[in-house]
Amino acid sequence: MAPLTVRPCPYCGQPFKPRKQHQQTCSHRCSTNLYMLRPGMRERIAASVKAISQHGAAHRWWKGGIRRDYHPCACGCGELTTGEYRVGHRPIRGYRYANSDRMHRTRAEAALGHPLPRGAQVHHVDRDKSNRCARLVICESHAYHMLLHARERVVRAGGNPNTDRWCSSCKQPRPLAEFYVRRSSGHGFRAGMPVSTCRACLIAHGRMRRELAKLVT
Repeated sequence: MAPLTVRPCPYCGQPFKPRKQHQQTCSHRCSTNLYMLRPGMRERIAASVKAISQHGAAHRWWKGGIRRDYHPCACGCGELTTGEYRVGHRPIRGYRYANSDRMHRTRAEAALGHPLPRGAQVHHVDRDKSNRCARLVICESHAYHMLLHARERVVRAGGNPNTDRWCSSCKQPRPLAEFYVRRSSGHGFRAGMPVSTCRACLIAHGRMRRELAKLVT
């Protein structure tokens, strides 16, 4: 590799010492100005700017436009919108909103007579978030809410939530004796909690990883 020596800038003519072998100009400004001196470069840039600044039928990507037809909102509020729901009226992730608040949380707060405590969540027993008359369970925390879902998953699969646990790999309820127990705490788990994958699936995954490692090497 040739040593870096002082050379003149091809644009301004000032001598400079480049930091890398491919550096041609003394500064970024000189590099941009030298790039603009290429034949037809200014005309190409001017044509691109003109095409971008044009709107409507004058734009090069014009496809005839979109006709906006107004119709009543699907939530039954009576207001007009161009889509299925008006902005702010569409249920997000299945939840129905009333006055920008989740309707189920509003029902729970009305039943309690005071706002829900911080961190409390509403559990849908029928798993239908769009049901306005659903039976709700108020959970004191997110952890208790996830515990209810885990126990429901075991019950729906035909297992006993007191003696079985859901395996995240084979998607089946397994006895608690078929799960390893964590020896130490970390990553949001405490010691003594069973892992989410049963022993048979862990052994099968380890065997598969060893076979793949042999094929790679």
